[in-house]
Amino acid sequence: MKSLLICALVVAAALSGCATVKTEVRASGAPKLSAAIAGERSYAFERAPSQQANGNTIDAQYEALVRDKFAQYQFVEAPALSARYLVSIAYDTRAAAVDIDTGPCAASCVEIVAPAAAGRHGYRHALTLRFFDRRVNREIYKVTAIRHDSDADPLHAMPYLTESALAKLPYDSDGDWRVKLHTIDAGEAGKHTPVVLSIEAGEH
Repeated sequence: MKSLLICALVVAAALSGCATVKTEVRASGAPKLSAAIAGERSYAFERAPSQQANGNTIDAQYEALVRDKFAQYQFVEAPALSARYLVSIAYDTRAAAVDIDTGPCAASCVEIVAPAAAGRHGYRHALTLRFFDRRVNREIYKVTAIRHDSDADPLHAMPYLTESALAKLPYDSDGDWRVKLHTIDAGEAGKHTPVVLSIEAGEH
């Protein structure tokens, strides 16, 4: 009963304040991409045969979010045959363990952390972006963002994963990173925009 009461209080706090979300990011190939994008920044999305065939709404929405974020870094979308970089998008949602922690957090926020050794079951959402340089015909950059929460809908995790994966494109160096975000009202009904609060290096 005490645990249920604590959970209820935590949820109430999350609804009344801002929600701080933590994601884990791993990047590799940053030096290569950093040197490469000093020049041309044209790209095209590389879709797997299954992605081309099914017309998945999730694929389209991920591409739209990545496209908008790329534009902030002066990347220009181009036809696949003339683009310098081919970018693949892969995502996954699976069952995991999560917990809610009321540890240190700015401005009465609630931190959502995972995995938890003992907690209620939730979900692990992952997004991986891979950059292939057509001029050398190989992968030069890969970044994966992961979020744990109790929401089975991958669409809800999508903005946080995209923002985290491209929060600092490219990262200064390869390795693991922790990104902390919160949401702001985008001015549209039911729509919120994640904003990066901090990026910290994790353990390599």
